[in-house]
Amino acid sequence: PLLAVLLEKDGELALAAPEGRIAQAAAARVADAAEDARAALRVVLFEPAIEKLVDGLGQAVLLDALFRLALWVAGWLVAETIVYALRLVARLGDAIAAVLVAIIDALMWPGRLVWNWFASFDRVRAMHIQPIRSEPRPLRLAPGEPPALEEVAR
Repeated sequence: PLLAVLLEKDGELALAAPEGRIAQAAAARVADAAEDARAALRVVLFEPAIEKLVDGLGQAVLLDALFRLALWVAGWLVAETIVYALRLVARLGDAIAAVLVAIIDALMWPGRLVWNWFASFDRVRAMHIQPIRSEPRPLRLAPGEPPALEEVAR
C-alpha cells in the first residue's frame, strides 16, 4: 500500500489522495515556430519595460517613505522645541517672581517696621489695626523636585 502524502494548501495541511498504481505518460507537445517567436519577442520587448516599471515603483515607494519619515522627524523636533520653550518661559517666570518678591520684601521692610511699631500702641489696637506678621512663603515646586535648601544640604 502507498502512504498518503501530506500537502500544504493555503497554509493548511491536507491529506493527498492515494496515488494510483498505473502511471500514464503525458503526451509530448511540440511548440510551433510562431509560439517560439512570440515568447522570444515577449522576453525581449516586455521584460525590460516591466523590470524598469517595477524598479521605478520601488524607488518611488522608497522616496515616499523617506519623505514621510523626514516630515515626521521635523514635526517631532518642532513639538520638542515648543515644549522646551514653554518650560524655559515657566522657569524664567518663576525666577523673576522670586526676585520680585525679594525686592518687595526689601522695600517693605522699613514700612513694616514702622507699621508694627505704630500697631504696638494700645490706642491704635483699639482701632483694630493689626501688626504685620512675617510668614514664610510656601515654595512652589514641580512634583518630585527637592527644595533648594535640601539640595544644598546634601
